[in-house]
Amino acid sequence: MMYGMKIKRMWEDELKPLLCSVGGPGSVIVVTCRSKQVASIMCTVKPHELVFLSEEDSWELFLNKAFSNGVDDQPELVAILRRIVNKCEGLPLALKMMGGLLSSKEKVQEWKAIQESNIRDNDGGKYEVMPILKLSYKHMSSEMKQCFAFCAVFRKDYEMEKDRLMQLWMANGFIQEEGTMDLVHKGEFIFDELVWRSFLQDKKVVVKPAVYDGDTQYETIVCKMHDLMHDLAKDVTDECVVTCDESTYLQVGISEAGNGRSSPEKNCMRPGLTD
Repeated sequence: MMYGMKIKRMWEDELKPLLCSVGGPGSVIVVTCRSKQVASIMCTVKPHELVFLSEEDSWELFLNKAFSNGVDDQPELVAILRRIVNKCEGLPLALKMMGGLLSSKEKVQEWKAIQESNIRDNDGGKYEVMPILKLSYKHMSSEMKQCFAFCAVFRKDYEMEKDRLMQLWMANGFIQEEGTMDLVHKGEFIFDELVWRSFLQDKKVVVKPAVYDGDTQYETIVCKMHDLMHDLAKDVTDECVVTCDESTYLQVGISEAGNGRSSPEKNCMRPGLTD
């Protein structure tokens, strides 16, 4: 039997014998992966390698996130930002993350501190962009960290509804009223900020059938997480979940130097979070 199949984000080549043992002549399997080694083993034709962004395209993408009004009249700032962009090495996700982070910074000292961060100290492979993602995560507020980490309970590629996500944040006590901002408006702010900083993506409006009435439809906003963002959310949750008195607690922070000790932001009881 002839068939067509697409497999996304393959990390290992163990499936090749299985995939090649089924299907008739003319069957097509399209595999996407980040490993040249896996691609060369899996492919029967020359892999199509996606190239990184050019220096100028990287600069433009970064500025659209960080400084939409331009920075040409600030030579000192331009020099700092150029060095930050170069560290992203043409990776779109890294550029958007750094742009979103820098958009919240106003002081030269803050820009220099980010420039001097060891955001490219890694051993390549799956986590080649992870130091940049972790740096952006560390600069988020406590509430935003908790809301982001909670998204790890959804599977990868899951389409999350904005309203449901906000309700879960509120039900778990992740967000608090602030000044004249009630819980709903605070949840809206955090959601929009996570989207702007690329922790959430693919935000769009869709029409879905009502759960209890298939003839009724409703309009809702949905979003997804990049698979590496999902990995980050799971990593910070795994690092910070502790068990005490037969209850599971989520301690949101991030471990320093990979030593497993986190800087606590808030302890919240979350029964069954890691089940």
